[in-house]
Amino acid sequence: MIDFKIEGLNETIKDLKDFTLNQADIYKVVSKASQGMVNQIKQNYIAAGHDKTGALVDSIEMFKRKEDGKFFSYYVGPRYTSSKGGLSGGGNAAHLLEYGTKMRYSANKNSGGARIGGKNYGAKISRGQILPPTIGVIRKSYDEFKPKGEDVLMTGMNDLINKELLEKGFTI
Repeated sequence: MIDFKIEGLNETIKDLKDFTLNQADIYKVVSKASQGMVNQIKQNYIAAGHDKTGALVDSIEMFKRKEDGKFFSYYVGPRYTSSKGGLSGGGNAAHLLEYGTKMRYSANKNSGGARIGGKNYGAKISRGQILPPTIGVIRKSYDEFKPKGEDVLMTGMNDLINKELLEKGFTI
C-alpha cells in the first residue's frame, strides 16, 4: 500500500471556487465566435434576394438578451426596434421572411393600385405573385456554421480560462 499526502489541496479548491471570469472578456470571446454566424446569415439573406433595402441584412448582429445573476444569454439574429433605444427596425419583418404568412400578390403600381383582401383597388391588372418567403435562412445558417462556431468559442474560452488561471498563480 502506498500512502501519500497532498498539501494545499483545500486552499486550491477554495481558490477555484472563488475563480470568476470578467463578463467583458467573455463578451469579447462570444462576439468573435458569433461574427462568422452573423456573416453567414447575412450572406444567406442576400443570396435569397433580400437585399433590396439592406435594412434586414444590416439588422443581423449578436446581442445579449437575458441576464439572471450569473447566467446570461447571447443571441445571433435580427435586431428588432426597441421602444427604449429606437434602434433600426430592419429586423421587425425577419419572422415573416423566415416563416412567411401566405402567398402574396402585388397590384399594378403603374396604375396606382393596391391589392387588398384579394381585390385590386385602382389597378387594372395584377403583376402576379410575389416571391415566396425565405423559409429557414437562420436555421440553414446555423446548421452550416455551427461546427466552426463551436470550435472558435471553445478555443476562445479555453484561452481565456488558461490566461486567468495563470494570472492567479495556478500551474497549467
